[in-house]
Amino acid sequence: MAGENRSVEQRVPIDETVERVVLGAMMLAPELTTQALESLQVNDFYNSSHKMIFKIIKKLFTKGLATDIVMVSRALQHLGRLAEGNTHSNGRVSWYYLTGLTESVPSLIISRLGDHIMILRRYARLRGIQQVLSHYSKEVKVPMADADSLIDSMIAELSNIEVSADARRSIKLGKSVEATKKQIQNLRIGKQDGSIVPPFPELRKLGYWHAGDLIVLGGDTGSGKTTLALETVRLLAHTGVHCGMICLEQTADQLTKKLISAEADRKSVV
Repeated sequence: MAGENRSVEQRVPIDETVERVVLGAMMLAPELTTQALESLQVNDFYNSSHKMIFKIIKKLFTKGLATDIVMVSRALQHLGRLAEGNTHSNGRVSWYYLTGLTESVPSLIISRLGDHIMILRRYARLRGIQQVLSHYSKEVKVPMADADSLIDSMIAELSNIEVSADARRSIKLGKSVEATKKQIQNLRIGKQDGSIVPPFPELRKLGYWHAGDLIVLGGDTGSGKTTLALETVRLLAHTGVHCGMICLEQTADQLTKKLISAEADRKSVV
């Protein structure tokens, strides 16, 4: 259905309310500014105006200046980014918008700012992952795309996304992506969560194969059951799955010739 094929770009992970609360808190209390600057980066904000305000607060703080609403508005005015009246568009922020940020901060936030910071970091991480997956979802559609190369590149990019371990410390996503990395690498050898992916699309519709499964292939004599089983073994072996075959109707020599023929893409081997 069309709704199921919705692009990932249509649902960007953001929470602008939390962005507003964090910026408002930073302009209200110096100790909250310190806490936020230790944990956040500009790209943790999605809204472009919020990014600009965060940059200004950080610059003021670095210079040892106050980061209250008056100083932020003066900095915006100096940059030509302070809008007149209550307008807020085209990269300009009004005084009314700044006061709205400070007024949006509930009293409880003073002691729980770390929770809001974690939310921003989490959404920033999700956006980073989303961008990587969106990029590589387009790459896999390229004819003759190198699957191994794409997987390695995707893992490398995912591993470089920083995540917040707590309100004051950040780590690399690579330290928490090992399980996912293992699952991705398992796809190379035809495995998914301990199972084996059937080599034919028609068989995959019936589900993956698991250890202990008994799969019965039925058909009339000469319908190609042995050929299908042999081709399945051949294709799985190419993905790194260890395979064996017991056949009561054909000799090992006959099966070997068929395998060689299939590998050579010929109908027979002399």
